Parts: sequence; structure tokens; C-alpha cells
Amino acid sequence: PTVYGSKLEEEDLRDIMLAHLNTIFEGNATGETFSKLGKTDIHLRIQKGEIFIAECKFWDGEKLFLESIDQLFKYLTWRRNYASIVIFSRNTGFTDVLNTIEETISKHSTYSSGLQRVKDSHFQAVHRFPGDPKKEVEIHYLIFNLSTT
Repeated sequence: PTVYGSKLEEEDLRDIMLAHLNTIFEGNATGETFSKLGKTDIHLRIQKGEIFIAECKFWDGEKLFLESIDQLFKYLTWRRNYASIVIFSRNTGFTDVLNTIEETISKHSTYSSGLQRVKDSHFQAVHRFPGDPKKEVEIHYLIFNLSTT
């Protein structure tokens, strides 16, 4: 946290993640890539036709978090089954941040089922695709503690 937490902004942190993804996926991870209705923070082509999309945000409360889910859906096409929201938190009281995120996920209008804590700071849930209540998307929420206190 002392290296990344107070010095780097969202785009800088995203670029570090992209560098690591590109060592594994041989240059198939890009940032600020056009997808559907805008530019997503992380766009990863795994195989031909298989694309993973993620949106990065700093934690700034429940309202912004819910808006981040809305924003993510603007980048997803009907064919996408998985996506992720990456949250960076500079807040003290990281446990409170995690508990709020866990409680807030199920409040989103697209939430369907399956909310679970995969690891301490990794949640997943199933959401309905806007405009097609029978289509489901699994969203993973990865939260990083960057507090320096």
C-alpha cells in the first residue's frame, strides 16, 4: 500500500494489472478499449470470441459502487457470461468497506442470486442482463486494500 496506495491513480493501477495480464495472455489485454457503448478499463481476449471485461474504480461509497455495476453493463454484450469490477480502497477500516460492498451487491436492480464471498476480498454474484431477464452474467468483485494507515 505505501508504494501504490497514495501515489497512483486508477489508470496507473489498471496499467500495472494490464502489464501482468499481458505476461500471461501474451499481449491480449488492453485498456480503455471500446466495447458496446463505451471504453472499458480492462479488455482481455482469452481465445477467439472469448472476451473478459473489467471496470476499475476507487471506493467512494455505495452510490458510486452501484453506478459502477450499471457502467459495467454498458460494456457487456449479450454473449458475455463473466465480468469483473475491481475496487481500490484507500479507506481505513477495510473490513467495513468489504461488508458494505457485500451488502450492496444484492441491492442492485440486476442482482439475481448466488452472492458469495469467494475469498476475503473477492465476491461473486449472478446478475440478470438488462433487457433480458433470462440471460445471466456472473460478476466477480475484487477489492484491494491500499490504505497506508
